[in-house]
Amino acid sequence: MAQDYERTWWNIRKNEVDFNFYAAYARELRSFVDGLLRLNAETQVLEIGSGAGGIVTFLTECKVRFAIDPLEMFYSSVKEFTRQRDIGVRYACARGEELPFADEAFDLVLMDNALDHCENIDRVVQEVRRVLKTDGKVFFKQNVYHGWGWLVRSALEPWIIDRGHPHTLTRRNLQRLLRRNKFVPIKASRTGYLRAWGQDLLSGSMKRLVKALLVVPRDKVTYLLQRE
Repeated sequence: MAQDYERTWWNIRKNEVDFNFYAAYARELRSFVDGLLRLNAETQVLEIGSGAGGIVTFLTECKVRFAIDPLEMFYSSVKEFTRQRDIGVRYACARGEELPFADEAFDLVLMDNALDHCENIDRVVQEVRRVLKTDGKVFFKQNVYHGWGWLVRSALEPWIIDRGHPHTLTRRNLQRLLRRNKFVPIKASRTGYLRAWGQDLLSGSMKRLVKALLVVPRDKVTYLLQRE
């Protein structure tokens, strides 16, 4: 269901999507990992849930770059997406729960707001740990909700109001998920609920206005993780 939602979302917007937003995310990543991880030709990178192109499109200093997404067969069939890709990235159709790579294959794994789209989030994090080198790093971003937001979304879940996001994560249960799978953050940042609530309130979107009135803003957290 989540994959059908994503396919429809991208298909509707295929004539509007400009990969410049991926370029901005790549600049954000470089700034965030500066001093903690060196990106160069030897850095082997995997992006999980890369969507139409992925952040890896613009990490051109890294020569070994893989991107996986369960909808890759769809994305690769859309010329509006493929013409913006970097031919140096190797794309594959796969799920985060079953990564088609050897143990300890990557220096850097990226997940940008992909975990809550998955079926088994523990299994995905376990697979990330498996394919990450002992001294490797994970650049991880995720939208999370506070306790009230989690309660509201859980109460509405029987009506399947958000087909694309089968999991509602709070910052606390996300941290528990990472701890039980033996990941520790070495750097963290967040947008903050108040800022997100103001953006929803003033967005001009009816959907986001309803979210603001229900007081269910999303806080975006960013972690640089390493194995315990």
